[in-house]
Amino acid sequence: ELWSELEKDAGEQLFVQTGGLMLGFEGQSSITNLAGYAAAAGVETEQLSAAAIKQRYGLNYPSNYVGVVEKEAGVLKADRCLAAVHTLFRRLGGVIRDRVRVTDVVPGEPVTLRTNQGQYSGKAVIFCPGPWLPDVLAMFGLKANLRIVEILVAYWHCTNRDGQYNASRFPVFLDYDVKPMVYGLPCLEYKDEIKIVVHTGADTDVHAPRVYRK
Repeated sequence: ELWSELEKDAGEQLFVQTGGLMLGFEGQSSITNLAGYAAAAGVETEQLSAAAIKQRYGLNYPSNYVGVVEKEAGVLKADRCLAAVHTLFRRLGGVIRDRVRVTDVVPGEPVTLRTNQGQYSGKAVIFCPGPWLPDVLAMFGLKANLRIVEILVAYWHCTNRDGQYNASRFPVFLDYDVKPMVYGLPCLEYKDEIKIVVHTGADTDVHAPRVYRK
């Protein structure tokens, strides 16, 4: 509902409902738990055999695999969502300060943020640090036992006959029983390109300069 409200404010589609296909070995807790959690939450699901998965989606899996389909799942257009939130935030009087590094947090009323470009005070602070979480915790004398990795994504060109891998016909999918986990998205961002990602990566230093190679 909240994403629908943001779509109305933004005047554009941000969420694409594709359905979600969760995959795993039949009888494994990864799949049975998913179906159980969905049922407890009142979310309707459908279970498919490996043969049914191949017939419906063209995916070849071993015969002892099953799939759980959740029809309400889909893809958020991340860049457009972020832009929409920024626009709404500014419309409501907010100010975005890019490339400002927080160096210290001083609790109190008001709470104060010290940065490399001055101080800011307010009633509360909300942190969304992502991989910079260890830096934020260090301000409070805490340490986080985290492994920060850089996950690479790949787009695979496919023979997209009759649009069978387009978002209108092909779901988001996650294979829970492949180690590391693999997930994918339908052809949405680029024509005839499926996005498939191995959900792991190499250790990375978020403070190091980023080097991108073509």
